[in-house]
Parts: sequence; C-alpha cells; structure tokens
Amino acid sequence: MKVRTLLVAAVMLFAFSAAAFAQGTQGASFSVASTPVTAVIANGLTERTGDVVFTITSGVSAKGTISINYSGVPITNNLQTDIVVTGCNADCSTGGSFATAPAVNTVTAASGVVVINVDAGGVVGDIIRVSGVRVAVANTGLTSLNAQVSTTVNSITAGQTVVQVISAISPAITVDSETTTINSVAPGSPADAMMIATEVFLNAFGGAQEPGSYPTGAPPANGALMVRFTLTQLPPAGMTLSFDQDILPDSTTTAAWTYCDSKGAQIEPADITSDSTPPLYIYYKLTSDSDPTTIESLPVPVHIAVEGTVVGATAIQFTATVAPIGTATVPKTHDGLIPRYTVSESATTPLINFTGSNTFMLVPYADVEFAINYDTGLAISNTTLDPGDDVLGEGMGAVAQPGSFTIYFFPKSGDPFSVDSTAAGFPDGGVLQAGKLPAGSTYVALLSGLVKAAQTANPSVDIPDDFTGYLIIGTNFTNAHGLATVSNFQTYTQASPVLIINGPRTTEKGLDN
Repeated sequence: MKVRTLLVAAVMLFAFSAAAFAQGTQGASFSVASTPVTAVIANGLTERTGDVVFTITSGVSAKGTISINYSGVPITNNLQTDIVVTGCNADCSTGGSFATAPAVNTVTAASGVVVINVDAGGVVGDIIRVSGVRVAVANTGLTSLNAQVSTTVNSITAGQTVVQVISAISPAITVDSETTTINSVAPGSPADAMMIATEVFLNAFGGAQEPGSYPTGAPPANGALMVRFTLTQLPPAGMTLSFDQDILPDSTTTAAWTYCDSKGAQIEPADITSDSTPPLYIYYKLTSDSDPTTIESLPVPVHIAVEGTVVGATAIQFTATVAPIGTATVPKTHDGLIPRYTVSESATTPLINFTGSNTFMLVPYADVEFAINYDTGLAISNTTLDPGDDVLGEGMGAVAQPGSFTIYFFPKSGDPFSVDSTAAGFPDGGVLQAGKLPAGSTYVALLSGLVKAAQTANPSVDIPDDFTGYLIIGTNFTNAHGLATVSNFQTYTQASPVLIINGPRTTEKGLDN
C-alpha cells in the first residue's frame, strides 16, 4: 500500500513538472536591443530615453506582457500620446503577424515601469519597438541609465534582460565671461561685458522644438531649451545694464536665441538698474536648431551705460542654469512642459570689475594684551566729503562715496584672519550704516572689539583674544585715512598715522615700495 501511494505521488509530481515546463517554454523567445540616447542633461526632468526593440527569434508569440523598468527613475511625459509602441515585420513594411497590435498596458510612472501587451501570432522576425519614454534623471546621481526587461508567458533571450537607454548623464553647460573694468570714480565709457554659456556635450542645446514634446494642438511657447543667467547683485546707482532682443548665429554656430520670460514667451529685454527687484534673471530661448556636430556657445552681450559717478560699487558677478525650471508631475500629462529642469547653478563668474574706488592702508604695529591692559584704538576716516573744486581747485574735490571696509589681521604667530564691516556682530562705532562708513564720517573702535568681531565672523577659526602684529585695511571708498593709538590707558600711549599703500604690490615696480 505504501509503495502504491509513493508511485502515485511520483506520477503526479512528474505531471505537474511537465505542465510547468510546458508553460515556461510556450510562446516566442525575444531578443532585446536598444538605441541609447548619447547624452542627456543631469538636472533634466523630461529627458529622452532610447528605443527598446524586441525581436522574435524563435517560436510564435503567445498572449502576454513585456515589462520595462527604467531602474526606478520616474517617467514624466504624456503617458497617452508620447509613449509609442510599434509592432511590425522584420523590415517594418507591414504590421507583423500579431493578432492585435502591441500597445501600452499600464505605466507606473513614479517607479518608472512601462508594461506593454503582446498578442498571439507574432512570428520569427517580427518586432516590437517601444519609444518616446521620458524620465526625470535630476537628483538621481546617475551617470547613465539602464532598463530591465521581463515577460509573462513569452521569454527573453538569456543575458539580454538589461539594456542601456541613456549612455551619459551630464551637466548641460559651462560658463565663462568677457569682463570689463570700470573706474568707479571716473567711469568714462566702458566697453560691453559678455556672459557665455557653452555646451558640455554635443547637441546639449538641442532643437528649437523638441520632437514629440506636445499634446495635440499648437505647441506651447517653451518648446526649447532656455538658459537663465542670474546677476548676483544689483548694479550701483547710475549704472544701467541692457540686453539684446536676439542673438543670431555666426560662422561657427547655427543656434539662434531670443530674450524671453521664464515660460519661454518672447518679451522686450528689461534693463537692470539699482532699482530693479531681485532675483535678477535674464532668460534666452533657443529659436533655431543648434548644430549637433559642434560644441556651441550662447554669448550674451551686456551693454553698460553710466550716468554721472558710480559710487560705493560692488563687482558684479553671475551664475547660469538651463531652463525652463519646473517640477515633474507623474503620472499626469506634461501639459507642454518639455523640456523642463531643476535649478543647477554654475559657479559664480565675474562680469564687471570696479577699480579706483578703494584705499589700502597699513598699521605697522597693533597690540591687544588683556593681562597688562594694552589695547589699540583705531580710527578710519572717509574724507570723500570735502569743500569741493570751488575751494580746492578744479579737479581736486573728492566724490562722496559711502563704503564698507575690511580689516586683515597678521599676527606675529599664527594664521592671518580678517573681518568685514558688513559682518554680523561688527561694532558700528555709532556711524556705520549697513556696514558702510558714510562720506565725511570717522569710525572709531578698540582693536579688542574688532578681534571679537572676527571671532564671531569666523567661528571655525581659532582666533586668540590677544593680538600682536600688523593690520592691512582695505576700504571700498577713496581718500581713506586713519590713526592707530596703542595704550595701557595709564602710563603709556603711542599714536601714529596709518600708512597709505600706494600702487600695486605684485608688479616689479610695486616691489620697490
């Protein structure tokens, strides 16, 4: 009886195994290939992926599904109209032998999975092509992208379950500039400056109208890549920065650009002055296709107009990022927002430099020693408010310039450190206004208080309470003068004028000071 029972069990096990084997081997076997996109933009939210192609190499297809998992990277394009599934014969002269054309079954956009239907009847040589998938690679840290494929009922050729769909994920642009230098006291007629954004890889700028970007109907205004330049500070009063409407191709480029708003709609260029409201954005949109075989640049001239005297000036810099800026909405349709990107600002780059609006002074000896009650009184005068040309003679009067200043400490032992008058906790001496010393004013403070301000401004630096050494003071206004007084406030006081440092200290002539 026991032997008979075991025999029946063995027969049943064999039957189940045979059925399972038959189920696993029915249908067609598909080989998998891809045509990966060469490179996409690292902060992109709607970057194109390459086509994935399934070819029947043996058998006849059975009704089932094929899943493509884009490594968990979210899918962000229009799920109904942009993801295209095509079934055809070997040369795509017909739709192949499938009973029903392959089509999208489901898309799990947030986890990056596309499932397509495969019907029965496909024969050797028939092809299924999946194209048009766009993904959000921003903030993934990936440098390339693979997709994993799997099937139900039908099978995948061994070793072909992973295919590459994006070969490289890279920043889009590098930034450079052509700077101009302006004498802040006598600006004259400065030349234009220029902001330059250059492709990191071929065709990073792309086309003036992204293929497959739009739902049915007229394309939206922002169907091309844009570059957003951001000035890091306002120009000083009296200066106006203006921009061209169009930037046209030259002998080395095919791309044309136009000034636009943040959505890509063409608008009149807006001037930037000291009264402008930050953020100081300048947008340009691609309006003709860039050359896919050449690294191209977007050169943006910055026209500078100056009225009167520019005072209290700060050097102007800029950053840049590709645009339009947006967010990824999955699994909803894109509503025409292709391309779109997260913010990825470039390094801060100089644009307009200011000279002639500063003074550098030297205090050869300064001392703070709490144990013996020694300290140094420091006075800095902004003498740009004077009787003027009518008293001093033509061209002799100074131009009133409020400005900040920086004190550089050089101790006899230990590392140098510094503190700026605009730093939080800097003693205002009763005269500073937002860290600036007004024209015609004198700033007075004890060195011990300035050392304390430096400690506050540099919390990661070990700065002792005591200091013995020399100081260099740089002011953002001309005609600065000073006095330093070392005293124990009882038996000893020694005062001396602060020395003016004339000329450069890096040239051969400057070494003779």
